[in-house]
Amino acid sequence: MMRELSSIAHASPKWIVLDGDIDPMWIESLNTVMDDNKVLTLASNERISLSPSMRLLFEISHLHAATPATVSRAGIIYVNPQDLGWSPYVTSWIDTRKAQSERANLTILFDKYVPLCLEQVRCNLKTITRVPENSIVQTLCSLLDCLLTPENTPPDSPRDIYEMYFVFACVWAFGGALFQDQLIDYRGKFSRWWTKEMRGIKFPSQGTVFDYYIDSDTKRFTLWTEKIPKFEMEPDAPLQDVLVHTQETIGLKYFIDLLVKKGKPVMFVGNAGVGKTLLVSKEVSKLTEDYIITKVPFNYYTTSAMLQRVLEKPLEKKAGRNYAPAGTKRLIYFIDDLNMPEVDAYGTVQPHTLIRQHLDYSHWYDRQKLALKEIHNCQYIACMNPAAGSFSINMRLQVIDEHIFTQKPLIYCHFAQGVGEPRYLPVTNWKKLHRILTDALEHYNELHAVMSLVLFKEAMQHICRISRILEAPRGNALLVGVGGSGKQSLCRLAAFLSSLEVFQIILRKNYGIPDLRSDIAALYIKVGVKNIGTVFLHTDAQIPDERFLVLINDMLASGDIPDLFNDEEVDSIISTMRMELRGLGLLDTRENCWHFFIDRIRQQLKTEVKSSIAQFIAYAHICVNDVSVKYQQNEKHYNYTTPKSFLEQIKLYQNLLSKKGKELTQKKERLENGLQKLQTTASQVDFLKAKLAIQEMELHQRNKDAEALITKVGQQTEKLNQEKAIADAEEQRVTAIRAEVSKQQQQSEDDLAKAEPALCAANAALNTLNRSNLTELRTFPNPPAIVTNVTAAVQVLLAPNGKIPKDRSWKTAKMLFTKVDDFLQAIVNFDKEHVPEATVKVIKEEYLGDPEFNPEFVRTKSSVAAGLCAWVINIIQFHEKNNDVEVGDEIAAEYIKG
Repeated sequence: MMRELSSIAHASPKWIVLDGDIDPMWIESLNTVMDDNKVLTLASNERISLSPSMRLLFEISHLHAATPATVSRAGIIYVNPQDLGWSPYVTSWIDTRKAQSERANLTILFDKYVPLCLEQVRCNLKTITRVPENSIVQTLCSLLDCLLTPENTPPDSPRDIYEMYFVFACVWAFGGALFQDQLIDYRGKFSRWWTKEMRGIKFPSQGTVFDYYIDSDTKRFTLWTEKIPKFEMEPDAPLQDVLVHTQETIGLKYFIDLLVKKGKPVMFVGNAGVGKTLLVSKEVSKLTEDYIITKVPFNYYTTSAMLQRVLEKPLEKKAGRNYAPAGTKRLIYFIDDLNMPEVDAYGTVQPHTLIRQHLDYSHWYDRQKLALKEIHNCQYIACMNPAAGSFSINMRLQVIDEHIFTQKPLIYCHFAQGVGEPRYLPVTNWKKLHRILTDALEHYNELHAVMSLVLFKEAMQHICRISRILEAPRGNALLVGVGGSGKQSLCRLAAFLSSLEVFQIILRKNYGIPDLRSDIAALYIKVGVKNIGTVFLHTDAQIPDERFLVLINDMLASGDIPDLFNDEEVDSIISTMRMELRGLGLLDTRENCWHFFIDRIRQQLKTEVKSSIAQFIAYAHICVNDVSVKYQQNEKHYNYTTPKSFLEQIKLYQNLLSKKGKELTQKKERLENGLQKLQTTASQVDFLKAKLAIQEMELHQRNKDAEALITKVGQQTEKLNQEKAIADAEEQRVTAIRAEVSKQQQQSEDDLAKAEPALCAANAALNTLNRSNLTELRTFPNPPAIVTNVTAAVQVLLAPNGKIPKDRSWKTAKMLFTKVDDFLQAIVNFDKEHVPEATVKVIKEEYLGDPEFNPEFVRTKSSVAAGLCAWVINIIQFHEKNNDVEVGDEIAAEYIKG
């Protein structure tokens, strides 16, 4: 909207009027618009600047939800209703009247009657719901719009005619919404005041001013009772559709016809069960084909978005942004339970705001495209219960003659003489009825899950009552009783006797409103399309969400649940119904098809809801009402029993019941625990006595044993002291040995570490030897002397058991090398840890003392001989180091043995 206005080039003033309650959730977004920045920043980071010619105008009733930041950025002008008054509206309305004489007469009549009536209502009377003074005056003007027609007031009519119609409209505008109950009748008080103070137009002396209307032919006040038609009961009509007219309903019917024809909105206020919905439904159903009716039942969870979807459903798009009903018809929205939706945290009822926007401006906005939709040819009729949301006892249930409870009840059923009996007859033979119901139960158990029922007299009575309800058109029942008393079983048997199927929802995890809608939609198809009589059995345990009751309430109230079917399903249902209506010779319009479908559901679908209640609460409430009447008669003071006091009584009873239950439970547990502890203590005392006697004997014996033990311990203590001295000396000796052994072990480890390099060197020398180079060495005819010495030293080391060979010549060596593999195996597996001392002595004396017996020198002669030379040297070195290790081990072992 701001984007569109900011794009308009001309500099003329451009106003954005924000009419309604302030919500701090969105008003904060306008702070930057109203301050010096004058910029609106959107969530998409788009910035829209406020042009100098653009202005914001907030039209609100209070600043309860406005933040200080918002208030400080706006200029506040308070319009006092008392200062403004009702005159501007009346002056504007009078200017719409065409005849000059009529305008003059109306000006005089408004000044004569309205101020006095407003003061009386403000100071001495009470309305059933809060009605602002300006709304009362607007109602008066609306009634005059309907009454001051050319037929009723032709041009140049005398002033008396205008005043008569003005008085009639004034009486109902100011007195129609006055509170009235058994104790206080403000309508009667208003009537007495009117007849006393307003003497210009006199009402008949009988009754009240509300008992009369103006006969358009005679122009005289006539009793409403003369318009009551003769009542004729249609045999096949459901009792729920029967309306017996009274003076009150005739008057309401008159005003419905009057206001609806002028396109005025109408609202009826009254307690539950007085017939508001039925009366309105009857009247709008009689309208011509120029009207379309859309029922919109409200509940606590109705939102403005849900309401807008329902309101837009019967509309068609016309030229541009205009929407209206099909053709030239007028659409009437019938809103039931207007005051049921939730009041949000900021005191706003969102559905009401949408309706007010439509009534004031004839438009609303498309929620997706954010475009304006002009709505034409629509009007509203609403009903509301001022006590909605509270649990009040219906007064008709509180005034019951005592003889009803003392007389034996007459039980009727259609199977008193046998199943299939078409007539309702009283039950006179209980044994026969028991036999009939037993046979029916056996037949039921053959076809369904077995029910084990004991058919005593009260159970049979309940079956008859439930059956009569199910047989009645639109028969629905509330079965009350404690859990497990057989309510479901009796209902199933009664449904079986009436040839009705039973449907129950099956709760599962995350079962919610969409699942219930789906189940009910399937049930509606089964009942409405397939025409299968069904009982919808619903228990209080199957209500995990209070919103379930909203759907059940719509099902019971009108049968028409909003948005239960999508457009394709609705078209399919209407197509099926159209064939049936044609077969019955009825008009097959879309509305008739849908009404036929809903009526069949209401006829064929029976709802059974099971609950529990304490009758004493209602009885106590009734008694308080009786005592209050006597109190008023004796003491001349009033005591009111309100829904709040009834709720407080229930709450008090619940709290007292819970408190006393806890106290009794605690006392019971305390007594049981005390008795149990006494019994346990007595048995424990007996056991302890016996045990004590045994322990006394054992104690005497143990004292003797202890004395003997003390003597023996004394003797052994002296012996232990001697042994301890010996052990201490031995410990010192062992400590010294352990130290010496550790020293020798350390030295042996050091010697072993020193021997390891020699062993590694010997193995490395062996790695240089292989079959080919040994074969090559054997081929030498006359090797150098040092090579011969090396092979001689090898022969000495390899000599078995330390037997030194005498012949260590080259010839002998070549014979040793003949078997190369055996030679290699011999030196690899040589026992280097056990070399005989004689062998070592010969090696050291004859060979190692030769300075040329060096691997480096020998390598100049032969690399193979150099490897053998290194092997011999390292074997001898390893042997010497290993001997040192073995000597250390022997010393350590001797210390340990010593």
